[in-house]
Amino acid sequence: MRPPRAQLVAYTRRAEGGTGRGVLTHQLPTLETLPVSSAALRYSRIVVKVGTSTLTAGGDAISPAALRQIGQQIGTLLQRGAIVALVTSGAAAAGRERLGVSVDAKDVPRKQVLAAVGQALLMRQWDQVFRELDVPVAQALLTRQDLSNRQSYLNARTTLLNCFDCRVLPIINEND
Repeated sequence: MRPPRAQLVAYTRRAEGGTGRGVLTHQLPTLETLPVSSAALRYSRIVVKVGTSTLTAGGDAISPAALRQIGQQIGTLLQRGAIVALVTSGAAAAGRERLGVSVDAKDVPRKQVLAAVGQALLMRQWDQVFRELDVPVAQALLTRQDLSNRQSYLNARTTLLNCFDCRVLPIINEND
């Protein structure tokens, strides 16, 4: 099976000498083209964005095989010393599956119900994948308001940085 296509939405290049902060690069590779086979990673911070269509492998339900393959790729990055954050969609799809709803809800309150039901299920699946790799995970639900308010942004940033310091993989989902 071909590995799922996950998109890197941001990464930081290691500064020369391997320490310090690098520069944000705008040409972003896919997870498949990131150089994980070399002994030293070229990037120190990696954000992996996984959309619903990747998690469902084009179907209606979350694909455990897709999650495992993405998890293995992220596990490899972590073993090589990268700092990784996972941004995941798919909560509404997991909620649809759990509630037996075949079509996406059209109104916002129904979408929120699907996402609320599915978020716990999706996190449980991610936790199972990363537990097998001995990688602890943390759930971070963020809203646009969390990132537009300076104090809320700083709180979220501190939480994520502390996750990195504790070698915990933050799994981020936007909470509409």
